[in-house]
Amino acid sequence: MQVLREISVFKGLELEHIQRLLSVGTSEVYSVGENIYLTGEPSLEMMVLVQGRLVVTNQGGDILGEIKPGTSTGEMGVFTGQPRSANISAAE
Repeated sequence: MQVLREISVFKGLELEHIQRLLSVGTSEVYSVGENIYLTGEPSLEMMVLVQGRLVVTNQGGDILGEIKPGTSTGEMGVFTGQPRSANISAAE
């Protein structure tokens, strides 16, 4: 739980509040190359990467960045109600 406090989306929250958030979450495993989010899809969830690496691409397939363990993704769309602005897929 202490590690979760270091994740930016959870910073400043008490452990009790982090536990509550996690209790409504799920754990998912993705295969390398599997799409997680696609541009234009509704932003209905966010994720915190625990293990592996994700790659961020635009609609043309250009790599925009990568997401490493301990990083959250998808939260901006959830907070704003806007659709996904990039593709996210599993790289590891």
